[in-house]
Amino acid sequence: MNYAGFWIRFVAHVIDFILLNAIELGLEYGIAGLLGLSPITQQILGVVFSLVLTYFYYCRYQVKTGTTIGKRLFSIYVVDEKTGEFMTHKQAIARTLGYLLSYVILGCGFLMVLFHPEKRGLHDLIAGTVSVRRKKVAAEPNLQA
Repeated sequence: MNYAGFWIRFVAHVIDFILLNAIELGLEYGIAGLLGLSPITQQILGVVFSLVLTYFYYCRYQVKTGTTIGKRLFSIYVVDEKTGEFMTHKQAIARTLGYLLSYVILGCGFLMVLFHPEKRGLHDLIAGTVSVRRKKVAAEPNLQA
């Protein structure tokens, strides 16, 4: 397998982060402005939007396509470490929670990609996934919910 390295994945993650935050902030401020919500209610709304968008983007969308918009720009796909097929819904949830854990430990879980022989981070190890670069998707989407 052609493993995707740290820096290319970092850039893809930044693209995804900017995209999701732009959508979340647009929804948050748009709805808060229309409804005249208090700042605290607006913050709560922002957290809810952030959680919902994160779930649909990193779990549902990535299970269907094998990638995110940022990763797709660099032909990076997330696959099951054993089968090479797109990850399952359970793996996507575990991987997303692994992202959270990696952030909590000051990014150390992401930095593991620099040193792991298969370029896997903590989130990959938790979920049993690996990020690979390929021009064409060989695996069919795993539509298990």
